[in-house]
Order: sequence, then structure tokens, then C-alpha cells
Amino acid sequence: MENYSERLIDYIDQTLSSEELIAIEVELDRNPELASELQGLKLMMGIISEDIVALPSDNLQSKFDKFLTSEIEEQKAKEKIRNQDTSSTPAKTFNLSSLYKYAVAAAVLLLVGVLVGRLYTQDKQMDKLSEDLYAMLEEKSTSQRIKAVNMSHDLEEPNHGILDALIKTMNTDKSSNVRLAAVTALEKFTTYDKVKNAFINSLGMQEDPTVTIALINILASIKEQNAIEPLEQLLNDEKHMQFVKDEAQVGIFKLTSI
Repeated sequence: MENYSERLIDYIDQTLSSEELIAIEVELDRNPELASELQGLKLMMGIISEDIVALPSDNLQSKFDKFLTSEIEEQKAKEKIRNQDTSSTPAKTFNLSSLYKYAVAAAVLLLVGVLVGRLYTQDKQMDKLSEDLYAMLEEKSTSQRIKAVNMSHDLEEPNHGILDALIKTMNTDKSSNVRLAAVTALEKFTTYDKVKNAFINSLGMQEDPTVTIALINILASIKEQNAIEPLEQLLNDEKHMQFVKDEAQVGIFKLTSI
């Protein structure tokens, strides 16, 4: 059986043949799960830019309608009682104004419900994205794993699951190119203590000079004082080549000359 999930990135990149394109589009029409997976990949790659429309639930809409109807009926009853005592215009104006205030308050409550629904939907989508990223980072192909890492570049506020996936990749991926791609992706999120601490810890794990130097330069550029001691330890580590130690010495100088 054809595994269409593995071809979705090629479908997005438009690298399929005409026959393959037709076959996957037919499968997308009949397979909702595959179509949902495609939308998740597009969102992760920054292809889908429009906001997710979060509609109020039927229960919330019903409560709003009942509330508004109740207020209208109550105001009509009060107006009828007052009209028996006086027919002055000011009283009617006051009642109508009060009704508008209640209606506005109800509309605000409805809007709050919509916003809460939107935030809940976005959180669920981010959880799905982190699951997809974990799965894609297990691909055998190095290029596919790099593609998965690069998908995170368009994210403004990643959740902890996505950060954990990138940190794990930075420390354990068998390809130094993929590890370097993960370092580059994480650099955008150095405002997070989680990422800064991961960079510091990773200094002692990396053996590839390119990845190690990238970490040194990032930590020096963000003035991370907690990196001074690990960099000094790196100077005494025999596994690192001299030019890496030279770079570490430059990093220490930058951090201590603030």
C-alpha cells in the first residue's frame, strides 16, 4: 500500500510527477486524516497564514440569546409599569439606554467566549505541530530531518514540546549538519532560559567543531555570563582542536569585558 504520508512534503514542494500528484490528490479527497496531516505540515512550514476562525459554541450562543431575550422582556415590563405612572420621554430614553448597556455587556461576554475558544484551538494546533515535528525528526533521510528543523523558523512562540524536540536534535542527531540546523533554529528563542541553558549544557556534548563554534558565538553574542565557566572548561578539554579553543578564548574575552 502506498504510504502517502511520506510524500506530503514532496507534494507541498511540487516535486511529484503528474501521475503521483493525481494519486495523492485523490487520496486527500477520500482520506480526512491525510488531509488534516497536510494542513498541519503547511501550518508548520508557514504556508497557511490566515487565522483559525474559532466560532462560539452552540451552548454559548444559546445562553447569549436567552440572556438578551430575558433582559428585553424585563425592560418591557418595567417600562409598562412606569408608563402607568408617567408618560414622560426621559424615562423611556433611560430604559432604552439601559437595554443597550445590557446588550453590549452580553456581546462582550460572547466575544470573550470566542477568544477563549480561539486560544484553546491554537494550543491544540501547537501540540499537534510538536508531535509532527518529533515524528519527522525520526526520518532516516538527513535532508528530511533538516526540513523538519527549518519548519520551526516561522514560529514566533513555540511551545515546550517543539523546543524539546529541537534541543534533543541539537544534542543527539547523528548528522552534524542537522545538529547545526537545530542550533540555528534555536538561536531565535534565546530569550527562553530553557534554550540558553540547553546551549550551555550542549557545549560539553558536542564534538563537531562547527557546531561547537556556533554555540560559542551565540552565547557570546547574547552576553550569557553563565557560559564563562563551561568555556573555561572547554579550554582544558583535549578532545577539542586548538582553533576551537581559540574561539572559546575569544568568547570568554567578550563576556568578561562587559
